[in-house]
Amino acid sequence: MPCQECKFGWILTPQGAKPCECKRIAQREKLIEKASIPARYRHCTIDNYHPQGSPESNYFLSQATAKIIAARVISEFPTEQGLLLQGHCGVGKTHLAVGILHSLIDRNMEAGLFCDLTALFTKIQSTWNPHSSDTTLDILTPILQSPYLVLDELGGVRTTQWSQDLLMQVVNARYTANLLTIITTNYLDTEAGSAEILTDRVGERIRSRLKQMARPVQILGTDYRSSRESPRL
Repeated sequence: MPCQECKFGWILTPQGAKPCECKRIAQREKLIEKASIPARYRHCTIDNYHPQGSPESNYFLSQATAKIIAARVISEFPTEQGLLLQGHCGVGKTHLAVGILHSLIDRNMEAGLFCDLTALFTKIQSTWNPHSSDTTLDILTPILQSPYLVLDELGGVRTTQWSQDLLMQVVNARYTANLLTIITTNYLDTEAGSAEILTDRVGERIRSRLKQMARPVQILGTDYRSSRESPRL
């Protein structure tokens, strides 16, 4: 809706009509809605990501470095290489991923997409119901074609052969099309003791492809949810 400063979303100047800022704000809100960013993460930006601990600590340095790398992805877009943000719960992986998405939407005024992988598998399985109005292609097309995509919680559910094939389809399609993909996972590539690593959760084929399309960034830290730190996700 036009604001009090403009008429029908436009401002008259000696050089002619130009779009009012309210028009851009309204358009941005539509693009954010279209991007399917969950309400919990709507506030997340690169600027309000605050590393934990003292500036000399490993946690702070790791998170500050991840923030710099995320900002570089934005400044260098379009870029062929995405990010694989790895770290335990509550260190800000999704915060940074959504921050990149927000910044690219703001700059390019083109919708990206947020996709929770566990929810994606469930949604596609629901299309197997003969009464479903959606098809697998309906659900996958925006994910395959979005100019920038966040794939959240990779490895959150151990993959079956079906889900591995589906995930490989998504990853491979975006890789061959040179589309930016930002991925978050709680699983590392090496882990002490008997803890599972990312390859255990997604399989060797997918982990191999991710090495070609996404720069791994390991983020250290403690879960902010169990501390008195400022909220981060």
